[in-house]
Amino acid sequence: MRAASTSKPVGAHEETGHLGGAHSTYVSSAQVTNAEHENELQVVDLPRAPPSLSKAVTYFYITGFGRFALMEDNPTERVVLRLREILQDPGRVQMLHERLVRIVDLRILEVSAAAAHETLAEMKTQCLQMRQKPNISSDGRNRTVCFLHLGVDASADGFLVERSAVNEALFRFPDERGWQPTTPIPIVRGAQLGARYELDGEALASLCERTESLLNEWGRTNWTVRVNDDAGRFLCNYLFYLSAFEGLAENGHHLWQTFFLHCPMETVAPLDVQVDVVLAFMVAVAQSNAQQGPLEGILAR
Repeated sequence: MRAASTSKPVGAHEETGHLGGAHSTYVSSAQVTNAEHENELQVVDLPRAPPSLSKAVTYFYITGFGRFALMEDNPTERVVLRLREILQDPGRVQMLHERLVRIVDLRILEVSAAAAHETLAEMKTQCLQMRQKPNISSDGRNRTVCFLHLGVDASADGFLVERSAVNEALFRFPDERGWQPTTPIPIVRGAQLGARYELDGEALASLCERTESLLNEWGRTNWTVRVNDDAGRFLCNYLFYLSAFEGLAENGHHLWQTFFLHCPMETVAPLDVQVDVVLAFMVAVAQSNAQQGPLEGILAR
């Protein structure tokens, strides 16, 4: 099963020798303000990276999903909540900074199509505003932003990085607002039904290998992170395609990278492991962006 939910932001940045688990410690000067709403992540001013790295940093916007028809306790909601805690730890934040990772937004989404549209509109506005801030980097065109979406796959025995999304909604059961397309309809009406967003499979496999290597360094052995080519047709695919579509500017340039990571149930991978996998994937993406440039998909309209 693959799912999604309504949005709550969270803000901060972190890291550790072992970024997420009990062995990690962080220290950072980032200041996290109290959000007016539980689900909101306040954008905070981040320390400027050294000039040589200022254009290499990747700014992450992360979403998880809440409950839905078949799942009362969604592990990706718990991962986001744990990331919020990490962002309160200055030591972890500093470690993430050293690894070129900045987390600027964390949200828990309601599992509904309407919430996906609402949330992405808010995230897009926030992203564009952040790009205009002079203290982020010296050249806004070179800022790398990544939208990382998390979903649950109840049948998975490991972690799946989705390679593609399809412009098609066909739900086996209603979303959390009662909407259920029973025949295929386009997610984006301006694009052809069945159009695909695709990431390069070899480049994505390299990211997975880099993620597993980091996990091994952190003592998280025997956990697989692999490329998958079926995000389903429920809200995981819906959000993935919509995010990729919205991230494409009129001039054809990408406003942000879009990735979707499917997590297994906590009976397969405990919460601490899931958090570490997400952190390792972010570090892998940031390192790859700094060394080779952003991995961006192809969107057929």
